[in-house]
Amino acid sequence: MAKWHPASESPEPPDWFVRELRKIDPEMRVVWGMERYLNAQWAIERKMPAEQYWLAYESILSSNEDRFIDQPIFDVQQPIFDPETGTVISYKQIGTRKFDLAPEYEHIAFTKELGSQLLDKIKKLCWQHAHPEETRAADEAEKEQRAIDQKAKRVEAAIDAIPEALLETRKVVQFGYGDKRNEN
Repeated sequence: MAKWHPASESPEPPDWFVRELRKIDPEMRVVWGMERYLNAQWAIERKMPAEQYWLAYESILSSNEDRFIDQPIFDVQQPIFDPETGTVISYKQIGTRKFDLAPEYEHIAFTKELGSQLLDKIKKLCWQHAHPEETRAADEAEKEQRAIDQKAKRVEAAIDAIPEALLETRKVVQFGYGDKRNEN
């Protein structure tokens, strides 16, 4: 079986994007997602802190098992049918790859395009990750403001409805123009 080499078909990210991403967080990187995730998009990844890495992969790292395994790659466009029933039983294997069971980088997001809008979103997410108390306080303040605004709308609608309600219940008499009187 032939080896599958998506790295040879991987595009390189623009240098300006890599520089800007490293300015945001030096532990972040952008890679073509086909090699690790079998997804033809850009993958934004962050290097895991040593403690988190060890906790996540302790069983793999402390065992004598291989960290890298051979993973078969199947082409879902080439089904294999059962000759008796005609149903799909498998897909044609087009290669294998070495799959890392304990990657050093964790996935953050996939994106089709690398641009300044993505960098702005990443900056915001990193700031929120680094300042959870301030983010939570801002969210609570926003919720409180939304509740105040909704209450003000309800009170305004109630105040606007009072004269009409009084007229409907005939608690107030409305006079028409001139000598005509209207109690409706």
